[in-house]
Order: sequence, then C-alpha cells, then structure tokens
Amino acid sequence: MRFQDTESEFADMKRDIEIIRRLLLKAEAAEVGEVISVTDPTDANHVALLVDEGFVKARLVEVDGDGIIGARIFRLTNQGHDFIQSAMDQTIWNKMKDTIIKPGAAWTLALVAEYLKQEAKRHLGMNLD
Repeated sequence: MRFQDTESEFADMKRDIEIIRRLLLKAEAAEVGEVISVTDPTDANHVALLVDEGFVKARLVEVDGDGIIGARIFRLTNQGHDFIQSAMDQTIWNKMKDTIIKPGAAWTLALVAEYLKQEAKRHLGMNLD
C-alpha cells in the first residue's frame, strides 16, 4: 500500500452528486486539524474528483492493481467551502438535482457549483445582473 498525492489514475466510475455532497458536508463539519479518513473505495474515488476540482486537500491511498482504496481529507479549500455553502439548503439542492441531474444531461461539478451559486443568490433576493 502506498500514499499518493492525488495524481492517481483510477478506473472509470459514475460520479454521484450525493456522495460528493456528503463528503463535503463531512469535511465542512470537521474540527480544525481533524483528518477525515475515507475507507470505502467508491467514496475515495469521489475524493479524487474533489481534489481534481480543487474542493479539498487530500491524500489518496492506492494499492497496485486495486486502484484507489481510501483517502484522507485534510481540509476544504475556499472553493470547497463556497460549493458546500451553496449546497446546504435542501430546497436549492433538490431544485438543482431536478434541473441538472435528473434529466440525464451531461453535468460537471463546475456547472453544478455555478447553478447552486445562482440559486443561492436568487433565494436571498440578490440582484443577478
């Protein structure tokens, strides 16, 4: 087993926006200095996606032949905090899923983040011009 600094390649998998949200919420709730251990390989591969997007600082645990089997999340980045703050409101979150995820359209985390940010502004009555 070896620790990898987030440069690993991993087998194709389907992104799950609920796993992404759950991991970010868990990281956001952590105490300062607390390291979040992720032992589920699917969750660990989602941590890799969060690293790729710049939402977390983490290390991936990779086993030769098995790919990424775990991860350690050290902290959210500013971008990760921005995303999760927009994603905390369940009404906004559900609207995003109904609008972007459920129709089966191609989506990116950047698109989801932008949608959540715009909906949060709308929800707060902020001018969107």
